[in-house]
Parts: sequence; C-alpha cells; structure tokens
Amino acid sequence: MWNPFASNSQRTLGIDIGTASIKVVELERGKPSRLANYAQFYTETEEGAFHYSSLKMRDSDIVDIIRRILETAEIVPGNAAFSLPLFSSFSTLLTLPRMKEEALANAVQFEARKFVPVPMNEVHFDWMVVEHLSTQRELRVLMVAVPNEIIQKYRSMASALGLTLTALELESFSAARSLIGADPRSTIMLDIGARATNVCIVEKGIVVIHHNSEISGFHFTRTLAQGLALDMRRAGALKAEQGLKSDGQVAELLRPLVDKLAEEIRKLNETYVRQGGTSAQRILVNGGAASMPELVGYLEKTLNIPAELGNPFTSVMVPEVLQSAISLQPTDFSTAIGLALK
Repeated sequence: MWNPFASNSQRTLGIDIGTASIKVVELERGKPSRLANYAQFYTETEEGAFHYSSLKMRDSDIVDIIRRILETAEIVPGNAAFSLPLFSSFSTLLTLPRMKEEALANAVQFEARKFVPVPMNEVHFDWMVVEHLSTQRELRVLMVAVPNEIIQKYRSMASALGLTLTALELESFSAARSLIGADPRSTIMLDIGARATNVCIVEKGIVVIHHNSEISGFHFTRTLAQGLALDMRRAGALKAEQGLKSDGQVAELLRPLVDKLAEEIRKLNETYVRQGGTSAQRILVNGGAASMPELVGYLEKTLNIPAELGNPFTSVMVPEVLQSAISLQPTDFSTAIGLALK
C-alpha cells in the first residue's frame, strides 16, 4: 500500500505485529527469494488465554520484544516492512460515474469523506480503480485510508530498532502476495487469528473486499472451556487435537461457531457477486487456528467451494534445514512473508 522508499537490499525483513503474536521473516531476495530466517513471539498466560493485544501494549514493549526476536534469531537489522492491522484502517469500495482521469482523483477524495470518520488531512489516503468490477458507465474504486498517527507509530518503532522502513502495508495485501501471487482466480482468503478473523475476497491479484469476524481462535477455545468446564489451556489442547473430526462434545460445541463463520463467508461472497465479481472459486484458510482438525473439509462441504490450507512458504525457496520446522506451522507466516516479498 505505502512504499516511500525503493530497496535494492539482498535481505529484507517482514514484521507482522498481531493481536497475540509477533512474527518476523528474513528473506534473501532473488528469483525465487530464499527463506533466510524466521521467528515468532507468542503470548499466553498460564491458563492458555491471551492476556493482551500486542497493539495495545506500549510501543516500547513491542520494540523490546522485536529486538529480542532479532537478537535471538541472529538477524542483523536492515530493511524492513511492517504490517498494518485491518482494524486500524478504513477501506471500502466506492462507486463513481465514469469521468476523465484528471477529475477522478478529486471525486474519489470527495466521496471518501463519507466513509472516513476523521479529517482527510489526518490520514494517509490511497485508492485504485478495480477494472474487473467497473462497467462502461461506472467505476468501482478501492479506497484505503490509514490514520497518520498509526503510520508514525510504526516509523518510530522502526527507528528505535535501527531498521530502515521500506513499506507499511495492510496485512491482507501482504498475505495475498504470499498465498495467491499472480493467480487470477476469485479466492476467499480466510485468516483465522487469535482474536479476530479476517475474511477477504481476492480476484485478479486485488484484495477487493475486507470483512472482520469476531469468531476467532480464542472464541473457539473459550466456547470449549465454558461448555466443558475446563481451563483455557486444556480447552485449547482439545481444539487442536480433536477439532471437528469427531461426533463428541468438542465437535458439537465448535460446529455452531464454524456454521456462523461459514454464513458470514457466504453472504460476503454473494455481496461480491452482486457488485459484479466472480463467485469464489476456492477458499484459502490460514492463521493460527487454520489447522484445527477437519475445519477445512467442513468449510468446503458447508459452502460447496473447494477449500485448502494456505501455505506461504511455497512462494519462497526453503533451505532443507528449515523444512521440518516450518511444516509444524505453515499457515502462520503468510503476512510476514508477503511483507518481505514486497
């Protein structure tokens, strides 16, 4: 989204600051790029419950965590791109009549004021015409605005870490780069995070629609804990071990939540089709809760859309020494890898 500097460095970092973890990927740029290193800081209490959102921590605490990650992984500070969480931005599709190019910029900014709840001079604003949704009479324009204070937050953190900030980008754009690349198919990208789930529709390489669902990994765990009278740690273990693969209490408690999430996905896809998009041809599931047993198959059957786990590591060359390690958590690093690829 925002790329104030060009970079010719052979090594780049992608840093993804999530709500329950911070992930760092180091790539050696090339054709293809090569995974040089990766690391993750994951936060949970003794009960297995996430006790804070990293974005609500003091900036200095986040800086300290990233500094420890870099030192532990022996990553030398250099060029870095940071992710921007979707909930920190304002994003929408605008519909405008076709007009001359010189008039379009002013029209977009005027229309965007209706959707951005702060003065336009307090945000970094960007937009693009989505040609495959536009018609002879109307233009569909994807608009994204990020508060200047959020951008300054990341600039300050990069500076404190001795990193050269090369880009700030919405996490969905980064994930699409690593998971989808140049594939033009209409794809639902489902990122099931610790505290929230991002549902995006990507077509022709463009992340067109964003939707945030409250149904998340934590929501699954809490439901099991309450329904089975367990602590959060044990409930989290059952979620990871059993998921939807049995007809017992665990699956019975989880299915209504997955059904609700599936219904949100269905409605989003229908909305996209009404706007002129192609009905989803596949679902890519990623994020911390993506590997819950039978989740992918259940979504595929419920929505009647082919579904699979997304694997961002297929977009980079992985040294043999790291292959066994990444096989344990292949879906977690899509945003960080996409950032490093930018």
